[in-house]
Amino acid sequence: MIALLYEKLNRVDEALEWAERVATLDDPAKGGNLALVARMRGLRLQGRCLAAKGQKAEAEAALTSAAEHLASTCACSRQPTARAKGWRG
Repeated sequence: MIALLYEKLNRVDEALEWAERVATLDDPAKGGNLALVARMRGLRLQGRCLAAKGQKAEAEAALTSAAEHLASTCACSRQPTARAKGWRG
């Protein structure tokens, strides 16, 4: 994702622009993405960029949204298995 490259180069404004596209746009031709995991990554990056710019409330909102996307994509509602509870068989 080009946004990660901009973040690595410490070009926060450009990274934020691309992260917002990935996180919110449905049209891949405009830089958006339909995959929930990609959107979650875009929201995480958006949160990091906003935090780097000192916009803490907006960063928290983006990171919270990323966490909600993650929770909706995983099977978090399943009951833990015996192995997950610490049983080693």
